[in-house]
Amino acid sequence: MFLYTLQLAKYRWLSDTRAFLLDTTVKTGNPLFAPSWELVTGIKSKTLTEDEYTAGYYAMMRKSFVENTPSWLALFSHPVVVLGCYCPAGSFCHRHLLTDILEKIAIQERFHFVRGGEITSKEQLDSLIEFWNKEFE
Repeated sequence: MFLYTLQLAKYRWLSDTRAFLLDTTVKTGNPLFAPSWELVTGIKSKTLTEDEYTAGYYAMMRKSFVENTPSWLALFSHPVVVLGCYCPAGSFCHRHLLTDILEKIAIQERFHFVRGGEITSKEQLDSLIEFWNKEFE
């Protein structure tokens, strides 16, 4: 799996690509991978530190993985996955924490895993599409 992250405001860029977009937001996303409202409001209001948020999110994801292992492992059936959230590129965000978690699962399960980083421009995506087309032909 090649794993990327993207600010969801740019989701339209992914139409007609090989990428599987996973919305990880609490409002509209897949609840197996989304933070709780408590975590989101806590970090936004600064009543939670990044470390506290991280600990809370990791605890939620451990529980989610244990209770929903097949759904988690199914993500690895997609050659290209893009984790989406509304946080701006470069900011503290759970999509980066989820990337770390998925990398650890890939190592444990011996799945192919490549961190692709944040998709920040249409030009960058165009280059990635060329790469994906060559890689998966």
